[in-house]
Amino acid sequence: MDNLNGKEAAFSIGNIVKAGLEHNKKPGDWYGPSTLIQICEQLNENYKPFSRLNIIAFPEGAIYTESVKEKMTSTSDSLLLLIGLRLGIDKINPEYFPTISNLMKLKYLSLIHICRCRRAI
Repeated sequence: MDNLNGKEAAFSIGNIVKAGLEHNKKPGDWYGPSTLIQICEQLNENYKPFSRLNIIAFPEGAIYTESVKEKMTSTSDSLLLLIGLRLGIDKINPEYFPTISNLMKLKYLSLIHICRCRRAI
């Protein structure tokens, strides 16, 4: 399936690598969270794999309410927020544990992805 292009596999490795070239990333390079967030938003705009899904990216971690409101239109009923946020330097700061725990309990939360520099956890 990952060899498909276009709407059938908008977020395939092939499409990510192709979009990565526009961000000066070569195949095999490390795509940091900020870059990958921007690429996912770009691929969604280019291919519209889900007709009623909007993606909004906050690669630096700050969420702007007005930007979220702008993306929620009468033509979309789903919104994917991609947020780049550092939770610690070498390990997750224990101060964040209660918040992460509460987020994991949300009915509509799809995924929290945590990574260290240059590798996923």
